[in-house]
Amino acid sequence: MNAPRKTARAARSRPDLATAGTPAFKTPVKKTAVNKTPVVKLPAAKAATAAVAKPAKAAPGRATAAKSKTGKSAAAPAPTSQSARTSRTKQLILDAAYAAFVAHGFDGANIEAISQAAGVNKTLVYRHFSNKDELFTVVLENAYLKMRAAEKELALDSCQPTDAIVKMIRFTWTYYDTNPDFLSLVATENLCGGRHLGTSARFPAHASQLMQTVEATIGRGMADGSFRKDVNPVQLWVSIAAMCWFYVANRHTLSATFGAEMLTPAHKKERLEHIIDMVLRDLTGEPAPRPAVVQRSRRRRREFA
Repeated sequence: MNAPRKTARAARSRPDLATAGTPAFKTPVKKTAVNKTPVVKLPAAKAATAAVAKPAKAAPGRATAAKSKTGKSAAAPAPTSQSARTSRTKQLILDAAYAAFVAHGFDGANIEAISQAAGVNKTLVYRHFSNKDELFTVVLENAYLKMRAAEKELALDSCQPTDAIVKMIRFTWTYYDTNPDFLSLVATENLCGGRHLGTSARFPAHASQLMQTVEATIGRGMADGSFRKDVNPVQLWVSIAAMCWFYVANRHTLSATFGAEMLTPAHKKERLEHIIDMVLRDLTGEPAPRPAVVQRSRRRRREFA
């Protein structure tokens, strides 16, 4: 009975006497006084929430890109300055309004749908545009300004008068053909009686720029004998625009009337050359060189008749 106690006392005084089969006894350690701070234990759910609420700080001087769940970098941050944010918001509204007016016309488009498409509330739309009429006016002005800017790149004043007219016709045709949305907006304005352009402060400058270009080209042609002396620049431009516009704007009904070939590149090219020929005949009295495709079309029309 006393043997284990003696062995334990020996092990405490001389650790080297302890054997592997003898249980070791720990020497009691005196407890020192420490500042006891009460620890508040949180439930598991609250603890997890608290951990998420305190994200780790990024190392100073090193920017870290936020990533989505897919691992890709997040989108660029929104503009920080007030003016940049205002400009961005206004452009979002104009883009959404452009699509709405093209698709539904003036009466069919509504501010509620435009605000939703732009990702802003309706109040913000009215902060930038007092009503739907003003919004449509700006959309229409921008559409005309885009076309006038493209026309300016033609540099017609550096071309011979006849070449400048041909270049103008080709540009007008191509622009209408590749920008059907522009035709839709202008058609919508005509259904509105032209009231938006009639009250526009920006549109007169665009129209003036166009007529200055046409008048200068016609003036040079009359001065050097290329064109007859009594050409009316306004009538000339209306004829060019009308011939290009009618075909492009009515391409589907024309195709239904005369056949699907009306929409083929070859037939559109034929139509463009026909317009050029008509305009040059009016200006000079001389026909323009006809491509072979026009001659083939004449044969087809005789067969059709």
